[in-house]
Amino acid sequence: MTVDVKTFELRHLTNFECRDPNWKKVEPENLLTMPMVTVFAGDTVLGLFGLLYKHEGVAEAFMYGSIHIGDYKEEFQGMTKELLAFCIPEYNLHRLEMYVDKRNMKWAESLGFEFEGVVKYYTEEKQDAYLYARFE
Repeated sequence: MTVDVKTFELRHLTNFECRDPNWKKVEPENLLTMPMVTVFAGDTVLGLFGLLYKHEGVAEAFMYGSIHIGDYKEEFQGMTKELLAFCIPEYNLHRLEMYVDKRNMKWAESLGFEFEGVVKYYTEEKQDAYLYARFE
């Protein structure tokens, strides 16, 4: 099955089953204030992607993945690469950052991000995060 990208709408959250327990703390209306897309496989939401602007030319990419991503790994990876290839020139970015947990470090590297360092006690649970960046 192919994956499809649509501009994010609040109604996409109806069937979204996020794998991140912290998702429940996100205020859905805040997601409308930034560039966001929803990735689908048929009617199944695979993930939400967004950009958080830091300043001119610099943004943080974030993603909330669903419990269904594992069923579409290759398709999801391909779509993620396409989204990054689109958003960097579209939003005139020269630096795109991403914070990931330990299990997603190889994924960040496979997307062309470079490891920059450990951010100690980054999460609400005081877990470390790993900062990656991609430069254009």
